[in-house]
Amino acid sequence: MNVLVTGGTGFVGTNLVKKLLARGDKVRCLVRKTSNVATLKQFGVELAQGDITLYESLVDAARGVEVLYHCAALVEAGVGSRSDYYLLNVEGTRNVLKACEVASIPRLVHVSTQSVAFDFTDKHNADETIPFPIYYKDYYSETKALGEKEVLDAAKKGRVSACVIRPTWVWGPGDFTILPTIAKLARRKQLFLVNGGRAETSTSYVENVCDSLILVAQHTNISGEAFLVTDDERITTREFLTKMADAAGFPKPKLSIPY
Repeated sequence: MNVLVTGGTGFVGTNLVKKLLARGDKVRCLVRKTSNVATLKQFGVELAQGDITLYESLVDAARGVEVLYHCAALVEAGVGSRSDYYLLNVEGTRNVLKACEVASIPRLVHVSTQSVAFDFTDKHNADETIPFPIYYKDYYSETKALGEKEVLDAAKKGRVSACVIRPTWVWGPGDFTILPTIAKLARRKQLFLVNGGRAETSTSYVENVCDSLILVAQHTNISGEAFLVTDDERITTREFLTKMADAAGFPKPKLSIPY
């Protein structure tokens, strides 16, 4: 199968590319001039230079593709203005949708996040029926929600065949963003637990996330749907951060602040 991956140099994207190649898929990755493509070159994938914010480069890369996996996003918190997040996570997603239409791509799989439904309250046994909140905790969550709405609306109107995956806290090999940030804070003694870290959190092993992306790409009867992805194990924030500290060799969090 011929597939295009946006965000192929990222955490989820790199692991997804590896799995797609193992399946025997022919993988093309949209990469920017500034992207570190060393790993993708080692994989031997086809590289198409472009950017999701540059429509023409995107539609050129999408020619002849059967599935487009849209993993690209501005993820890091606090690294830009709202317009920076909006450009990539909303305008970029609109370009992806237009490219799917113009290039007649049979299937689009969009990577979203659980935080699109976060409304500052605890959720237990939550499912995909949770409504979008009125207020968001940061620009990332807000713009990812807006981008997801674009995808679901386009799918329900029949413009594209697409579905959405909402991973929870993604962890595993190849994380060069979240884990290093946590480790840096821990070594500076700036990593705090909230309310002792007693609250349960939802996590997603990165390979499970990638398996879910590949799985939904195979089922066209679920177009217009969004799916939460989470590990089976119930774990508190303290337990999860402690396991990360043991595995990565950084100090375990001890300081706590009230909720």
